[in-house]
Amino acid sequence: MRISELLGINKSRSELDFYDYEIDRDTYAFLDPYYISKANDSIIKICNDYIESFFDQFLLILKVDSDEAFAIFSHLGEMNEICLGMSKGKPIGKGIGDKDRKRVFDAILKSDAYKNGLTDRLEDLRIFVEGIDKDKISDMVANLIKYPLIQYTQKQCELFGIELEEVESGYYWDKNNWSYSYERMIVKDGRKYLLFPKNIITFSKEYDPKKYLRKYVLEKLQQVHIDEDTHLVRKKYDKNGKLVSKHVFKKDIEEDILISEKTQTIQKNWLSKFSKKYPDILKKFKKETISKILVYNEPLSLEEENELIDTLIKGFGDIPTGNDNANKYQRYICGVLELLFYPQIRHPELETEINEGRKRIDITYSNSAETGFFFLLGNSYLITCPLIIVECKNYKDDISNPEIDQLAGRFSANRGYFGIVCCRDIDNEELLIKREQDLVRDKNEYIFHLTDEDFKNLLTIKKNGENIDDYLLDKFRKILNS
Repeated sequence: MRISELLGINKSRSELDFYDYEIDRDTYAFLDPYYISKANDSIIKICNDYIESFFDQFLLILKVDSDEAFAIFSHLGEMNEICLGMSKGKPIGKGIGDKDRKRVFDAILKSDAYKNGLTDRLEDLRIFVEGIDKDKISDMVANLIKYPLIQYTQKQCELFGIELEEVESGYYWDKNNWSYSYERMIVKDGRKYLLFPKNIITFSKEYDPKKYLRKYVLEKLQQVHIDEDTHLVRKKYDKNGKLVSKHVFKKDIEEDILISEKTQTIQKNWLSKFSKKYPDILKKFKKETISKILVYNEPLSLEEENELIDTLIKGFGDIPTGNDNANKYQRYICGVLELLFYPQIRHPELETEINEGRKRIDITYSNSAETGFFFLLGNSYLITCPLIIVECKNYKDDISNPEIDQLAGRFSANRGYFGIVCCRDIDNEELLIKREQDLVRDKNEYIFHLTDEDFKNLLTIKKNGENIDDYLLDKFRKILNS
């Protein structure tokens, strides 16, 4: 069973901002602090602040009081609220358990990397400290970002009208100390669950000590041995005895290291000594790795996606207009926007307000676009739009000036100056476009509308494998031509 099914959310994973995980087993995916530190995403940046604040404080305390450092480290315990990692069968919370905590802490304290100042970030422990790999790093991260995930869960549940239970949260890091409080959380059959954005998890294959060794360390040593003309260099001569090439095999370098270190495998402490001697190689590894990291993804098959699109196109006709169905329409639009525009816009949050008996529903999206229509808004049209404000109007009347002004009233320098009005139909579209043009001319603010027919067209374009940006740009340019 997936978490959406448990919550009664009848949507596919392509219509959801959160990762729709299986609640009865762990997903073989991980929270990678290196990816989190580099991701261009509003929520992930908040999570990174929590990770960095903990690790900076931990290292600072470790220098002066190891007992106090262990006290804050020991809170990185088991966490069952998310289902990620390497457990087989039912999730069992493979965090750093009671038996592991002291052993892992001592390994950090005794490591050459710590002594040499190479472990200034949490992800470095995976490269340089024995006994710490992606599963334990991921579990540490899960504990450290628990509070922002609680907040994210609350906002997603508000979006879908999911009732939460106020319970004791368990310990979470608050960027200064370990705290706990009563929080609104998902509780089913006595078990707590957290939601998390689907773009925060990775396969965690790249920031890996073996890849660092094979691709970067050994390749550097190949050149060192050639430059120093060591006994590992294999030389090739032509028939006249002239040297034509030199080569060093990686396996020969590894065997030489094992002999000199008197070990059966290359230890992480040896990697730290190498990195201390050749810091530029470590910097190169870090710089080049980020572009290789793949976000964990479970896309729908083409057949599944086409079936979903057909269902969504038909579904507009199943939602009556009127205030009684405002929530149903808003949640429907959320799913359609997710399918059409993710990952350009992400992390919808709900804002509601009652105006003259009508429920006014705003959804704010984080604009994370690096290509496409929402990217062009800021980079070609120079519109400030860190957030995309979406208003859903589920009634028959055409949109008038007061309603345009209401949405524009949400604009600010921090929120941006671009919004979308989602509505069922427009009788006088020419008049509405004129009002949108007036807003651009008078205030340099931008609102454009998408009707049921527009959404159906966009979904059809997506189904046909064509570019939906062209449709959006054509519609947007109409409000610029005043």
